[in-house]
Amino acid sequence: MASPEVLSRMEQRAIQAEQMIDLLTKQISQLQIAVVDAQKDQLRRENQHLRQEVDSLKRRLVDLEKSQGIKQYYDFTNKTTPSSEAIAEVQPAANTSAPPPTVADKPQQEKPQKVSILVFCAMNC
Repeated sequence: MASPEVLSRMEQRAIQAEQMIDLLTKQISQLQIAVVDAQKDQLRRENQHLRQEVDSLKRRLVDLEKSQGIKQYYDFTNKTTPSSEAIAEVQPAANTSAPPPTVADKPQQEKPQKVSILVFCAMNC
């Protein structure tokens, strides 16, 4: 049989091992969080770089189209939003438009009358 001293030493080592496992799992979770945060930051920087590249390409496209005489209806290089006054002017204009035509307003077309096959056969047979 194992002596009480050996058993107590084994219990202490088991407790130390459990504590070490808990500490290591906490450190792993902290490292995972740090890695995720680092990846988020890297992706944000990459997104910002890509947005700048898209804006640059838009500007180049608009400049190229202008040089070829293509009329620009919207300038993508301006990042201004319309003022609230401009929005207010547009909304009443939309409200004063004519209502869409209803079914009653459309003239109904006369459908050609269908001739029964039996009547047709009776007359020609």
